[in-house]
Parts: sequence; C-alpha cells; structure tokens
Amino acid sequence: MAPPSSTEVPSSFPLIALFLLSVLPVAIALLFGSDLSLLTTETLIGVDLGTTFSTVAVCRGGEARVIPVMAGPSSGHAAATSRSPDTSRTTGLASGSDRLVNVTPSVVTYLRKPSARATSTGLQAYTTLVGAEARSRRDEGSYVYATKRLIGRPFEHDAVQTEKQQLGYDVVAADDGATTQISLDGGKLVVTPEDVGGAVLAQLVTAAEQSLGWLNSALGFRFKALTVSVPVGFDVDQRRATINAARKYVPNVRQVRLLEEPIAAALAFGLHEEYRQAGSGASATKNLVVFDFGGGTLDVALIDFDANNDGFVVVGAGGDSRLGGEDFDRAIAQLLVQKCGAGDESGGVDVQLAAETAKRELGLSEEVFVNVPCHTSLTRHDVDAAVAPLVKRMVGAVSHLLEEHFTSTSSIDDVVLVGGSSRMYLVEPALRKFFSNSTRIRSDVDGETAIALGAARSFGCSAGGR
Repeated sequence: MAPPSSTEVPSSFPLIALFLLSVLPVAIALLFGSDLSLLTTETLIGVDLGTTFSTVAVCRGGEARVIPVMAGPSSGHAAATSRSPDTSRTTGLASGSDRLVNVTPSVVTYLRKPSARATSTGLQAYTTLVGAEARSRRDEGSYVYATKRLIGRPFEHDAVQTEKQQLGYDVVAADDGATTQISLDGGKLVVTPEDVGGAVLAQLVTAAEQSLGWLNSALGFRFKALTVSVPVGFDVDQRRATINAARKYVPNVRQVRLLEEPIAAALAFGLHEEYRQAGSGASATKNLVVFDFGGGTLDVALIDFDANNDGFVVVGAGGDSRLGGEDFDRAIAQLLVQKCGAGDESGGVDVQLAAETAKRELGLSEEVFVNVPCHTSLTRHDVDAAVAPLVKRMVGAVSHLLEEHFTSTSSIDDVVLVGGSSRMYLVEPALRKFFSNSTRIRSDVDGETAIALGAARSFGCSAGGR
C-alpha cells in the first residue's frame, strides 16, 4: 500500500484542534489571572436607568457589586468652600477625569462628524457621547437629557406637553402624529427617547463588560441577562419602550426583564431575607415605605411582605413627579442670586452647579462659602428657610399615600431611603419627625446605587456590593 500523501490530514486532526480550542482559553485565563468563575457561572447585570443619573451593578459568583465609571473631565470652576471650626476644604463643580464614580449622568450629546456632508442626516452623521463626557461637551453639539419622562408616551400625552415647554430641545410628533420624537441640529437629526435611553444603557453595559478585564472581553464573555428597573407608575407602553431600547442598543444580552424600583430597593437592603427569617404567622407580614428621591422626581411606594407567600407586593404608589433634588438646587440658586443682588435672574448653569455643590457641602458643615455668582456664604438656617415649602411637599407626598391606603405611621416597620437626593441633610430628620419612634429609617445602603444593586440582586445575589 502506498504511503499517505503529505497533503492528507490525519483523521485525528479535528479532535486535536477541538481539544486545543477548548483548553486554550482556560490556559490563557490561568496564565493571565483571569476570573475563571465566568466560565462556569452566569454573569448578570442590573441597571437603574434614572431620569438624572444611572447606575450599573453586576451579579457574578452569587455576589452583586456596583461598577464604577469615569467621572469625566473637570469643569475648572471652584464652587463652594465648607468651613467648620476645625476644617476647611474647597469643592469644585466636577471631579477630575481620573476619578471613578458610581453614577453616570443620563444625558447624551450628539456631535456632528467633521467628515459628514452638509446634507447628511441621521445618526450616522453624528458621534454619540454619553454621561460625563456628554455633559462636559454639551455646548459643542446637541444635548439631550431627562428623556425618561418621555419614553413610551404619545406626543399628545399631558406629561409630554408639559415637558415640551421646559426642555432645552425640540420635542415633536413623528409623521404618524402620535409618536414622540426629538428634533436636533435644526432638524438634521431626529431621535426618539428610546434612542437616548438605549445609548445610556449601552454605555453602562460596556463599562460593566470592561470591568471583567481585557482578557475576559477578548475571550468573548458577555452578560447573559439584563434587569432594568422601572417606576411603578410606568404603563405597558413605557415598559415596552424600555425593553425595546435595551434590545436595540444591547443586542448581545440574551434576556431583558424589568423590575419595579421599590422592590429593587427592598432587595438592595436585604429586607427579603430579613423578613423571611422573622418567621411565619402573625409576625410574617411587614410593611415598608420606599422613599425614592431622585434629581427630578419623588416616588413613594407602600409595600407589604408576607413571609408565608415569600414575596413583596406593591400596595400603592405615589409621590410628586415635579419634585426632585433639582428643585432644591433651583431654590438655593435663587437664594444665591438674591444674596448677590442679581435680581430675579437664574444665574445660568454655573450658579445651578454652585447651588448643588453647596447643598452637598451643607451636609458636612453648618456654613459654606460660595464663589458663584459672587463671594458669599450660606448657612443651613438660610437654606432651610428657602426650601421649607419643598420639604413640606416632600413629607406631604408620604402622608397622602398612607392616608389613601388607610395606613398609620406606627404600622410601618421600615422606611428605605434611596435616590441621590434622599441623602440631603434635611431629608432624614424630616421623615423621622413624621414617622413613629418604632419605625426604622434605613439609609445604610448607598442611595445612589441601591436600585441597581437590587436589580442585580433579583437574580439571587448576596449584598456583597454595598
């Protein structure tokens, strides 16, 4: 028999190749210290897609952790200096680009590409910037924000018409006369609220993928499922639009699901396990209030937990869709303008950012010194008086919800504080005064990241990322 030709492939070659292809990634991962748990466990992701800020957390190896993102370039302004008897420090309007933070602004800036023809239209003619970079370069292109209030709503909806009058971009009806769209750059670019929300989602998922390390990304590890939190009040169309945005802009995620924000908050604080361990019978039912105070809205939910059925039920939801941390910023900005003798003018973006910084600094000090629009000081007493009507609305929203459901303050076991604005120095004292002494006011989980952590924990993760 003639010897085999040198061009013939041995019959064992396919098996050898298959073996090498299966072993090589593991060998490389071991060599470079990659996380091999990704080979055997699903890596899942939760996102809090907020009106003002958004956050991402991952569930990996049974533990949920928040994924930080870059803070973005500094604005170069010094806004406020807080002084106490022992300390003095200055805080700028924005952090340096080398700092990692847990939240990203829910904003997008569309920059027209220099190579785009004058007649070119559509997204292909623009570069899409998201988050901190979009905010820092907002003056260079078309800046879009607060689209969560528009997503999934028809153009004629009362909320859309209200927002249309206040937003700094054109909200228009599509050719069908019903769909809400956003017209930018003199009509050369038309996007939907879903496009903006989807771009923010994609940015967060990309950041989470990069957190796995370059080798894991190179080997093709991706998230298997995505949970996006939504307000209780979102209707079917708003929920469908959120899912569509995720599927369009994060196509490599196999499963997309939604979780109501109050339930995500309860999960983040570990109340499911705590209540379940409390036992069955008469003590099995627990009542809690989720106080979700964001930049643009206040959402309040009344939740029951029945250990016998092992689950949370949202009994009722309310709040104030026109009250958020930004309203407190505006009130403080107006106070600054008045103290500086600038009449009734708003003072512009710099004054708004100085007011926001002063609000945060007053949580650490009784007095802050502000350089914009003039060099002056603000005390807690000054600010308390300026925002008193807003605090009254805030507590009133909680009171109204409890009254609607014939629930006394003494029957509430826990009040969970989430949302960045819930950490304002005057929020917790106001709620403690309203509720009974037996009610626990919970703020032991970061308010800005709690919803994302809860969304990730909905897969059964522990609270490792607190």
